[in-house]
Amino acid sequence: MAAEEEVPDWRSPSLGLLKRVAAYLATEVGEGGTFDKEAFVEAFSDDQVLRRLRDLRKYGWEIDSPRSSDSWRLVKIGAQVWSPRALLVQRRISRSAMARLRQEVLARDLHCCRSCGVGAGEQHLDAPYRTARLGVFHRSGLAQGGADSVENMITLCDRCEPGGDSDSSLPSDSSLLDGARKEVLELPMRQRAALLSWMTVGERRRSATDRVWAAYRHMNDDDRNALRLAIAASFADEADESESV
Repeated sequence: MAAEEEVPDWRSPSLGLLKRVAAYLATEVGEGGTFDKEAFVEAFSDDQVLRRLRDLRKYGWEIDSPRSSDSWRLVKIGAQVWSPRALLVQRRISRSAMARLRQEVLARDLHCCRSCGVGAGEQHLDAPYRTARLGVFHRSGLAQGGADSVENMITLCDRCEPGGDSDSSLPSDSSLLDGARKEVLELPMRQRAALLSWMTVGERRRSATDRVWAAYRHMNDDDRNALRLAIAASFADEADESESV
């Protein structure tokens, strides 16, 4: 750990709780050291102390905290959050890293909602008066031990995001259910099977058509035209082949 500033006394009431927790770990535990969860909590007498401990992960601190044991280990000391300069630098790095992570998640999800499939700026099929806004969310929140990683993040629209219009906690709407039931039973069997698989996993599965459409939407005008011409030419080629048989 680089010695930019001397580690302050973790008992100092003038420090914020996050800085006190970091100072405690740096001076009382040390990198590679272990500490008892109950003794740690008792030292601070603050019901937010475990949350601040988890917050340190955002600043590069690594803490091994298995749920099956009260003996935890400080794997790595990260940014010196008690230092205003180090904290500012780390926050800038974190914002930049989060922006890159968000773009990676959006690209993986084809810039579409993983739940309903709508794209940014498109109209919701069941609410055509609204255009979709996309956001990137954690599958498992940081407070529950989730990580800032592509695997733990998902693209959702403003209707499917937690607390949105598609929240499963909304009251029952018999007219919506009856309309959906009637429409789905009129679908071909293959489409009903695909829909059931989406419902089972809680996400819309992407087809090759979805992937090409997402790529098309992010092309320039020349490339879009070239792709349209290629598709049109493929129809002509297939027609020629069928006539020659």
